[in-house]
Amino acid sequence: MVVRRHVHPIDPDPARRARFAVELSSQAIHAEPGGAGQALQQVRSQANHLPAAFYSEHPSPQQIVNAMLSGALDYLEWSLSPEMVDRSVERLQRQSEQVARLARCEAEARKLVATLTPREHDVLEGLLAGRSNKVMAKELGLSPRTVEIHRANMLNRLNARSTSDAVRIAIYARLAEHPGTG
Repeated sequence: MVVRRHVHPIDPDPARRARFAVELSSQAIHAEPGGAGQALQQVRSQANHLPAAFYSEHPSPQQIVNAMLSGALDYLEWSLSPEMVDRSVERLQRQSEQVARLARCEAEARKLVATLTPREHDVLEGLLAGRSNKVMAKELGLSPRTVEIHRANMLNRLNARSTSDAVRIAIYARLAEHPGTG
């Protein structure tokens, strides 16, 4: 049988954890179980954005809400049907792929932004704030023509085809969250 996906069940009950691992194995899902001492935050710190689903017997609405607020993408009630597990694992896998794609975009954007000169970075932040060349020139103490030159150079360094591309790269690089860090 081909193993298609990996799951890390965390459960304080070793017998239930073992039963769950066997069930997952029968569905061609590799299980790497862990004890209750591994909280979601610890798992995430080790695996960086690991999509998680919780499961328990008769969960209360508050348990479900708390799990979702802590980052869980799903909450399943034990005992789990193979269909429920399969749907949940599919959702988690899709989310994991989206997170990985976003992380690659962010890393590439940060790498591109790091190539900018301080003035080009200032111009990119100005664009992100919705400022015109004229306003940026006044704020930076430059002529509008000099801002245009920095803007053109910035677009070139970012491999951006347009101002919209540059703004998208700035957003992926999270400049809007941390302005003035260039």
